Amino acid sequence: MRQGRLLCCIALAMVLGTAATAFSAPPVSHKVDAQRLRAMVSEYIDSNMPWAPGCARFEIMGRLDDVVLPSENFSYSISGRADDRFLGDSTYMVRFLVNGLPVRQKHVTAKIEVLMDIVVARRALRRDEILSPEDVMVAKKWMRGTPYQVFTDPADVVGKKLGTDLWQNMEVRRSMVKDVPVVKKGKMVRIVLENKFMNVHTVGLTEEDGANGQMIRVQNISSKKIVYARVESASVVRVEF
Repeated sequence: MRQGRLLCCIALAMVLGTAATAFSAPPVSHKVDAQRLRAMVSEYIDSNMPWAPGCARFEIMGRLDDVVLPSENFSYSISGRADDRFLGDSTYMVRFLVNGLPVRQKHVTAKIEVLMDIVVARRALRRDEILSPEDVMVAKKWMRGTPYQVFTDPADVVGKKLGTDLWQNMEVRRSMVKDVPVVKKGKMVRIVLENKFMNVHTVGLTEEDGANGQMIRVQNISSKKIVYARVESASVVRVEF
């Protein structure tokens, strides 16, 4: 009888000991270190950016902390903004999933630069110079933003007047140049109005300076009315309607 009770006590102790061990065991976890997280985002950028090989470079910005997950059996996905151009500062969301359920997410920022053709000064240039084809050239520059403030085609700057001094290899920006007026205020010009219904030529007096292709105000000499016309040359403006 005593032996039976002893065996029962031993069995109960073993069960309680196993349960205590199970409850006291630390939870299983897995660490994704900063180096691996950096590699994940780098691979995503390399695979998705539209630039030709060798024409883009990027750097992961800021300090990255390790990510602790509840299991080593995980998956992840990376996404950027819907309008991501892979240019300049871009932020990406890394989502970690275990058994298909989201458990962690991490924001990672990258600085992306693209090698672009930019119009630069071939030599030092002074303010008020009229740019000629010999004054500018195309050079490759690393850009972090859309080059809407710079020129990519030398033909777009030739004939324009500089509004500031430029040193050699300096980018020619849109704010640095202005069109050269071919028509001066107070000059007599021929106003042309042509369409399939009429063909009218008359004389006008310009109310303002104007460059080729620019719309300016012109007074019709005969009617004294002010019309808007586009400059075609130093002596001809065209009314559009």
